[in-house]
Amino acid sequence: MITNLAIYNYLTEEDITHGKTIVGTGTIDINGNVGEISGVKYKLQGAIKEKADIFLVPSGDNYNEAIETVKIG
Repeated sequence: MITNLAIYNYLTEEDITHGKTIVGTGTIDINGNVGEISGVKYKLQGAIKEKADIFLVPSGDNYNEAIETVKIG
């Protein structure tokens, strides 16, 4: 799946990702508010399996769940 970040990176001269694989999950409403999502643990495990360099996740409970998932391994 091509994301807005990938499209922007393709259209600019500078590699804004610096060659890193960046993945993320979440929702953004019409006002730009980031909402919480479900299944962070499983999405993070998939990102790790695919060797992603950076995983973007909403703050709050989603962030805490991601941190705990990484600690547990």
